[in-house]
Amino acid sequence: MGAQAIVLRGGDVVTLDDESTLRRGTDVRVEGDRIVAIGTDLDTAGAEVIDAHDAIVAPGLVDTHIHTWQYAMRSEMQRKWGENYLRVFHRIRDGYTPQDTGDAALAAAYEMIAHGVTGAVDFLHGSNASTDHLEAAVDAHLRAGLRTVVHYGTNAPPERADFEEARRRRLDGLVALRAQPKVADSALVDIGIGLPTPSDDLFETFVSEIEFARSIGARMTFHQNVAGEIARLHARGLLGPDIVSGHSNAITDRELDAMAETGTVLSVTPGAEMLSGRSMTPTRRGVQRGVRVSFGVDSALFTPLDLRAELKSIFLAVTYHDGQELRDAVRMPINAELDPPTFTFEGVLRAGSVGGAHGIGLGDRLGTVEVGSLADLVVIRPRDVDGALADPAAYLVLGAPPAEQVETVIIGGEVRKRDGILVGIDDDELRETGRRVRRNALALLHGAA
Repeated sequence: MGAQAIVLRGGDVVTLDDESTLRRGTDVRVEGDRIVAIGTDLDTAGAEVIDAHDAIVAPGLVDTHIHTWQYAMRSEMQRKWGENYLRVFHRIRDGYTPQDTGDAALAAAYEMIAHGVTGAVDFLHGSNASTDHLEAAVDAHLRAGLRTVVHYGTNAPPERADFEEARRRRLDGLVALRAQPKVADSALVDIGIGLPTPSDDLFETFVSEIEFARSIGARMTFHQNVAGEIARLHARGLLGPDIVSGHSNAITDRELDAMAETGTVLSVTPGAEMLSGRSMTPTRRGVQRGVRVSFGVDSALFTPLDLRAELKSIFLAVTYHDGQELRDAVRMPINAELDPPTFTFEGVLRAGSVGGAHGIGLGDRLGTVEVGSLADLVVIRPRDVDGALADPAAYLVLGAPPAEQVETVIIGGEVRKRDGILVGIDDDELRETGRRVRRNALALLHGAA
């Protein structure tokens, strides 16, 4: 709960509600972890007043597919297009310590907050079945104050002699840590299950982990890259709103219909998909079929952890495909009234906020600026005030405002970035945290040849 009420004074509020309402020169009052009032000249009694004049107030974004543990290897993989990056990470995984995992998660979480990302699905699949690694990641997110579900998984191959024993240890450790007060009583951090891939050799293991997750009320996520997997899961009645399917590049229209029918969340990672030469059509087809679409950065090593930049990328890609369809039909120029786009600016922003909220199980309480919504908010102060405020939603997408313009970040009613400065860590500590884990990871990588 927030320690003090907050009033954001006089901003242009991009609500992202069902009507995509834009409220000019409006105050937003936060008490505890909720928005309690929206209007003009709101009461400021007992509240910290944050000036939002000439600025945009909007919901924070939620990244639904990120591997923060890989943060240490950023700048190591950008030029390795098409290379199997798992081969690289398997080389460092066994030597990756809990401190390495915690350092990477902490540095990544603060970078996300700096960019106005307020929530995440953090898929910890490189921890080699150690609960200590999981706890280090959880502690990092608790410290940073990022609203996170840490999904505990493993990349251990099924042919490994101790595969089943390691899997039992992983699930037992997950249950024990989830029951600790620091997690059980937290309003921001939870632990979910990172499922194995639903390949033929792991499918029954996959099914058993879904059943286990639902028996303890844990959310799930997994990598989905092969056509037919979603159909197979749907045939077994296993899809549902508690699952986030990552990538789904080869998904069929029929499988997308199954996801829409069951409320299963799709997470697309635009930068990673394009860097890997993968299809960008699942987003467009998913939106058109009513799928709960959301977005992520994926591996924390290719690009800055800036989900707003990813929204710009996917908006442009989807709009390009819209136009390509019309060009193929010789129907140019585009008439927006006859040929409405798949995404409006507000639509892609809602996918990043409300869609992301569904990914962490809060789709009915998070992602909009409305009375009663959870108070995960950002204040963005553009340099070109007049140009940006002429159409704030368009600016948030096409302008992709960088971290320097993200002036205030509030998560659960607590200020996590104030006047452009992160709260709870200084620059020197953050820089050294990132350098320490990077040194260790590079030593493991280059010493394991």
